[in-house]
Amino acid sequence: MHKKKNISVISLLFFCVMCITACHAVPQKVQENMSHYGENKSKTDYELSYCSVEDLRKASMDSIPNKDQNITYPTKVDFSKVKEIDDVTYSLVKDYTKYDEYYMDLFGMKKLEKKVDQGVWDGDISDLFEDEKDYMWINPSGEMAYLKQKKSEVDSSKGIEKIFLKRGDSIERTIHLIDGDILLNDLLIQMTETIKSVKYNKAFDLEPRTIYIRKNTDGKDVVTIEYEISHNGMILDYYGVCIKENVDSMQIESMCTFSEITVEKISQIAAFSMMGMFEIEKQQPFDRIIDFPSAIRIFENEVASFHDLKVAEIEPLYMLRPVYEKEETSYYLKAGRQIETRPVYSFMIQCADDNKLENGILESNEYAYVNVDMITGEVYTNLGDKGYGMGQGDSTDVEEN
Repeated sequence: MHKKKNISVISLLFFCVMCITACHAVPQKVQENMSHYGENKSKTDYELSYCSVEDLRKASMDSIPNKDQNITYPTKVDFSKVKEIDDVTYSLVKDYTKYDEYYMDLFGMKKLEKKVDQGVWDGDISDLFEDEKDYMWINPSGEMAYLKQKKSEVDSSKGIEKIFLKRGDSIERTIHLIDGDILLNDLLIQMTETIKSVKYNKAFDLEPRTIYIRKNTDGKDVVTIEYEISHNGMILDYYGVCIKENVDSMQIESMCTFSEITVEKISQIAAFSMMGMFEIEKQQPFDRIIDFPSAIRIFENEVASFHDLKVAEIEPLYMLRPVYEKEETSYYLKAGRQIETRPVYSFMIQCADDNKLENGILESNEYAYVNVDMITGEVYTNLGDKGYGMGQGDSTDVEEN
């Protein structure tokens, strides 16, 4: 893990946080309710139907006539932004430290002497800049973090208010920052303009997804905005982290990526983080995919033993899988690392209500996933790792139409 400075105020501790919140921790609320879920003995024969991307863009929950009554679905889904679904491989950039001075200017830092920060694993290396006011490190892969040294202390006992923009949550409210009040909508516009200054491949889009509002010890608001990254309308996985077991290096088997900005004062960034920058290695579009009603059937068969399941969102998403050499123990965000993808319908399952975290505001803390491969119908899930106890259910037999 990183030998970075131990700063309690940074909202994302990258790999350290992932190791804690990925495939291992079982939330207490889930442990208490595991008895509600039995063994999945369902075996269903059905045909898969396929569609074009153009057809997918028109899909809605209204097209699902017979939904499982034991499952609470979101009232709406939105696939309208999907332009193309690809067999795509990314790679992490190799030379992002060339932007060291650019980011010092962006964050209003003085020109500081560069230090080299070497982590535990090969490739876990960063340019480090710090003084009494600012702290910034940048990895050649584009992984980076910045924060003001003198930040107020977050009062974790006050919990976290969450605003989910894609679920239509209201942002019509006033935020009380250290140096004054501002409308949340105005703050969001301001920070979204700032994120456009980030140096990234323009084939990707960054859009605000979730706003977290905490209180400092003086009762003022601390606002963190999480930005999801997408490619041709397909979202890059932002919550489905999984760690490969029985490997000394604790390899990340499935990773996530996103960006965060934290604000305590008007027009001033208190913290910023980015989990690597991607380039496109190869890209070949799929001409057809499993349609949405078929994905629903696959999902419902997978969770047939559940009595009460809440699906918070259903997203068109690329799972991200770092490619390792055999028995390699280098850093999963090592510069140049290839990242393979799988296009999936991602069913985001509410599994806990974690409002007490001072750091590590990750949606993987509260959600499990059931991902249905858009091409093969294969299912990937961490429900068992989250403590749901899916059982050893029979496999699903499907026939292609």
